[in-house]
Amino acid sequence: MKHAKLYILLTLTLLPTLVFADFVTCGGAGEPMCTECHFVQMANGIVKWLIGVLMVVFAVLIVVAGFKLVTSGGNPGAKEDAKNMIANAIIGIIIVLAAWLMVDTVMKGLLIGGDGRIDGKLFWSKIECSSLTASQAPRPVKLSGSQPPLGVGTGRSESWVKGRFDDEGIVVLASGECTDPSQRQCTGLAGMQTETVEDIVDIHLACPECGVVVTAGTEIGHTNACHRNGTCVDIDCRPADNSGKCSLSNITSIHSAASASGRRAVYETQDCAERDAARAAGVEAYCSSDSGYGHITGGHFSIY
Repeated sequence: MKHAKLYILLTLTLLPTLVFADFVTCGGAGEPMCTECHFVQMANGIVKWLIGVLMVVFAVLIVVAGFKLVTSGGNPGAKEDAKNMIANAIIGIIIVLAAWLMVDTVMKGLLIGGDGRIDGKLFWSKIECSSLTASQAPRPVKLSGSQPPLGVGTGRSESWVKGRFDDEGIVVLASGECTDPSQRQCTGLAGMQTETVEDIVDIHLACPECGVVVTAGTEIGHTNACHRNGTCVDIDCRPADNSGKCSLSNITSIHSAASASGRRAVYETQDCAERDAARAAGVEAYCSSDSGYGHITGGHFSIY
C-alpha cells in the first residue's frame, strides 16, 4: 500500500465533518418528532455525504498524481506510480457511481410506475418528512370496540384533510362536490381526527387497486355521533374496470386492511346476495332488508 499514508491523512481530515454533520433533524428543541421517515432521511443524507467525500478524495488524488507525473522527470518508476494512482482513483470512483446507479435502478423498478416516484410526486431518494414539532403534533386516539368514544377533540381542518387525501390520490366524493360539514349533500372533512385520516390512507395503500373513495365524513345528517366527532368515515371503492361496483376481492381486501389498522369495517349494500357473499368471505356485512339498514342506497363500507 504505497499510498496508505495519503488515504489515512485524507480520512482523518474529512472524518470530523461527518461527526459534526447535521444529519439528525428531529427530536430537538423546535424540531419535529422523530419518525421512520427521519431515519430514511438521515440514511440518504449520509449516502450523499459519503459520495461528496469520495469526490473530494478523488480530486485530491488526481491532483497529487498529476503533480507526481509532472515532477517525475526521467524516473520511470515515479512516472508509473503516478499513472497507477490516476488509474486507481478513476476505477474507484467508477465503482462507487456504478453501485449507486444499481441501487437507484432497483429502487425505481420496485416503485409504482417504475419511474422512481412515490404517489406520482416524490422521488424515493428525496424524502420529505413532517414539519410538526412535538408540541404541535396531534395526539390521536386509537379506537377499540365497535363504538368510538365521544368528545375526542376538534380534529383537523378541512384543508389539511383534503390535502392529505389528495397527496395519496384518495378521491372525496359528494353529490354537491363540496366538503362543507354543515351541508347534508357534502362529504364533510373538517373535524376528522388524524388517526381516522391516517387509517383511511393505510387502507388505500394496502389495496391501491381498490380505488378507495371517501363518501361520508363529518357532514350533518348522520345518526351515529362518531361522524360528528370525526372518528368514523364511509368509503367506497372504484375498481380499475369502472364497473361501478366493488368486487368481492376488493371488499375482502378493504376489510382486512381496516382490521389491520384496528378498525371495524362494516360493508353495507342494497344487494342481499352481495351481503351473503361478503359474509361467507368473513366480512361483517348487512343489506337493506336487515333491521336498521333500510336506508342503504348503495354498496359502501362504514369504517368505525
